[in-house]
Amino acid sequence: MTHVVVFEANGGNSLLFMNQAESQHYRPRYGVNSGSGLQTLVDAGDIQPGQAVGAIGFGWIPAYDLPAKMNPDNGKYSNAERRHCLAVFKKHGITFSNPNAEFSGLAYCAPLDLLKVVLDRTPNAVTFSAFVQVLNALGTSYEAPAALGTNLSATQHDGPSKGYYWSYFAACKCLHYTGTVRTIPS
Repeated sequence: MTHVVVFEANGGNSLLFMNQAESQHYRPRYGVNSGSGLQTLVDAGDIQPGQAVGAIGFGWIPAYDLPAKMNPDNGKYSNAERRHCLAVFKKHGITFSNPNAEFSGLAYCAPLDLLKVVLDRTPNAVTFSAFVQVLNALGTSYEAPAALGTNLSATQHDGPSKGYYWSYFAACKCLHYTGTVRTIPS
């Protein structure tokens, strides 16, 4: 087997599989996505960098997909909601030591941020139906703090709407996005 495709939501399968593969000097070419957390695992030293060589995939979470130097707070892959959340954290003395920690913070901020956005747009009396109507009408006008794009509608409440092809580059010994941003069909 020369290729392994990993489907997961939190990097656990990649962590376990790649460490076992490394112990056997097995380095297949991996197909990954943001849920694999491959760059995060490499940066943390949780897997050997050699396991990432040749990896390709699709990513939509810059904090998991890119080394910190390629994803600054005001960079190409950031957005106003991310900067807002980070400003709130900073105001209260909360800082993050690495992209994974920042993503965790943004994961706490995101639902509260979205709640505020929806409530600010909900007319007068807040009812469940009024709340859902405003949420469904957001479409692509709201971007989740850790995402490249978000699409919220009556038929889609799970959000991610944009991503990039993503692969390993020997020059930086890291993974990063390639090409242009792609729309994820809803």
